[in-house]
Amino acid sequence: MIEAKVRFRVLTDEQVERIHAAAMRVLAETGCEVEHSRGLEILRAAGAKVAGTRVRIDEEIVAEALRRAPKEITLGDRDGNPAIKLSGERVHFGTGSDCLFVREDGTGKRRKAVLDDVRRFARVANALDEIDFVMSMACASDVPPQRQYREQFAAMLTETTKPIVFTVVDPAELDPILEMSAAAAGDADA
Repeated sequence: MIEAKVRFRVLTDEQVERIHAAAMRVLAETGCEVEHSRGLEILRAAGAKVAGTRVRIDEEIVAEALRRAPKEITLGDRDGNPAIKLSGERVHFGTGSDCLFVREDGTGKRRKAVLDDVRRFARVANALDEIDFVMSMACASDVPPQRQYREQFAAMLTETTKPIVFTVVDPAELDPILEMSAAAAGDADA
């Protein structure tokens, strides 16, 4: 793996500060909608102003959260080995997610994506050193919508050891995905 540190800046420090100040003003004055009861409790306990699902967060609360946040996080692979260090020092590349259609090998014919495509894409991504993490790359049209993300996750889990980034539409799909992750890692805390 090539470890190159390239500094690429689009914005000046002054522009970054202006964006930060504007974001802090929006959070404090307009606020944001939070539709998660535990999230509302946590924000209220931190000092945010909560009115129903509208939350206004003062700059001091944001600054304290940033101060407490770890400066780096290491993501592990399926086998528990360190795989990606998130520290702001490196760009990480991965596959995309949720394409509805694919092109047939050889013919180029467009068709709906199926679960086997998710498997094949994960297998290919696993073999590519340049890919750091894997997403489903396709929505499996041959799986009922209420199980789609769960089945796609299982397909990726069997075909790659790389960290998996996933989404769910229905929160009910999250518990089975977490159970699969724990089983693959051999530990619910892994």
